[in-house]
Amino acid sequence: MDTYADDLAELVEKLDLKEITMVGHSTGGGEVARYIGRHGSKRVAKAVLIASVPPIMVKTGNNPGGLPKSVFDDIRAGVRNNRAQFFRDLSLPFYGYNKPDAKASEGVRDSFWQQDMQSSIVASYDCIEAFSETDFTEDLRKMNIPTLILQGMPTRLYRSRMLRSFPRSSSRVQF
Repeated sequence: MDTYADDLAELVEKLDLKEITMVGHSTGGGEVARYIGRHGSKRVAKAVLIASVPPIMVKTGNNPGGLPKSVFDDIRAGVRNNRAQFFRDLSLPFYGYNKPDAKASEGVRDSFWQQDMQSSIVASYDCIEAFSETDFTEDLRKMNIPTLILQGMPTRLYRSRMLRSFPRSSSRVQF
């Protein structure tokens, strides 16, 4: 995640962006947190973390409520063995189309698949470790800007741990 954040910092500086609102979904939420953790918030006015991976996804001694590493090993196996089918199948839970009464959009699923298939297989594989095993707790503690956190109901416990990672002085909104 350091590379993600450092690349973003280079872009923000090159474009001389100031008072920006950073919005990150899923792994992008980790990128926003790591950016602020490594580069500070002097150019950032606000942040939005949507269904974000921080503070850490994998189960560890410090995160006993995390997912077992085997879950991410299975994702790696799916990418390695048949990534086309894996990404097609992943679109169902990713968009919540696996829920009762959900109406799947084949166009959205096709777009998701197309975007994933344009990525490098090496990058797709390597990012699994980056988003699942990186601990963003210290990065979240450095987020001293107003931050909107949007997490779905199934992630209530996860969201609670994320909120506890923020400094007491930060603005927090939870749903």
